[in-house]
Formats: sequence, structure tokens, C-alpha cells
Amino acid sequence: MIEIWKNILIQPEETIAGALPDATLGRGLKNFAIAALIPGVLLGLGIAVLSFIFAPLLASLPEATILGTIGIVAIVIVPLAAVTIALVGSLLFNLALWVGAKVAGGKGSFSEQYYLISLMAVPFVLAQIAIALVGFILFAIPVVGFFAGMLAVSAAQGYLGIISVVAFISAMKVSHNFSTKKLGIAVGVGYAIMGLLGAIAGFLLVVTVFGFIAAIAGSFVAI
Repeated sequence: MIEIWKNILIQPEETIAGALPDATLGRGLKNFAIAALIPGVLLGLGIAVLSFIFAPLLASLPEATILGTIGIVAIVIVPLAAVTIALVGSLLFNLALWVGAKVAGGKGSFSEQYYLISLMAVPFVLAQIAIALVGFILFAIPVVGFFAGMLAVSAAQGYLGIISVVAFISAMKVSHNFSTKKLGIAVGVGYAIMGLLGAIAGFLLVVTVFGFIAAIAGSFVAI
């Protein structure tokens, strides 16, 4: 799997085409989970470190104990939340794309599409972390560091952006045996479905918030 992740960043089309026989939903879920777990752990540790740093500074206040608790909880809760959000989001996103693919005459299964798209997750997360670290080191160099960092980060992000587009197109074409025209239809329908679901979710959220505010206002009026 590590070899596949590495090759995705070098030759995405050939790597994705060769990975089709191994496509399963479980492997796709594993890829997305690992991709979310990495930044989740880093963020959880970052919150924990900050809470432990600031807790002694507020030792005379009750908030010091709360900060310490937040730090301990964050180490566990943040990675779990990241993985949960990533899995739910990736399943919904791929389901919308898969429906769009079927509308366009796609032949692949949901598992095949999900797995091939998941191959991009881990290498792109690791690449983003590496770019951030290199940029941080270069920006720390006086005078020339800023320009060197901007050049290096821009070039790396540009390359990563191109590879991500190529990998996504390859994953959809390989999993559904698509032509470019059918791919456009599938992606268009998929994004339309995601937009509709987002609009519905936003509407429900607004209704819920306003209902909550109305209920609180009503209780004050009653008093």
C-alpha cells in the first residue's frame, strides 16, 4: 500500500489502473480513515500541548483545570471526530458521484469508485504536511527565506493540484470505463446532488436555529 501511495504522486494514471483488481469498500474506508487520522492526531496533540502550556499560567483560576481536561480529551476526541467526519463525508461525496456516473452510463460499482478515489487521500495529506514543513523551514531563513519559501510552496502546491486532477479523472474513468464526455456529465450531476443536499442541510440548520431562538424568546416573554 505504501508503494501505491508513493506512485500516486508520480504516475497516478498507471497506478490507479493497476489498483482496480484490489478495489474493495473496506480498503477504501481504511485509506480515508488513515488520511483523516494523521491530521486529527496532530491537531489533537497541538491542542493538548497548548492547553498544558497555558494551564500553569492560569493556575490561580478554575479555568486551569478545565484547560488540562480539554487537553487530555482532545488527544482522543479530535482524531475520532476527524475520522468520523472524513468517512461520512467521503461516503456521501462518492455516493453523489456514483449516482451521477450511473446517470452517464457508468459501469463500475460503488466500491471500485470509492477505493480508487481513496488512493489519493493519504499521499495528498502527507504531501501537504511535507510542503508545510518545508515552507516553515524556508520562511525561517532571513531575507532570502521568504522568496525561496514562496517559490517552493507555490511550485509544490501547483504540482500537487495537477496530480490531484489527473488522479481524480483517472479514478472515475477506470472505475466506470468512461469517456471524457461521460465523465463531465457524471461529475456535473454528482456536484448538483451535493449542492442540493448542502442546500437542504443549510435550510434545516437555519430552521432549527431560528426555532431554538424563538423558543428562548417565547420563554422570556412568558416570564
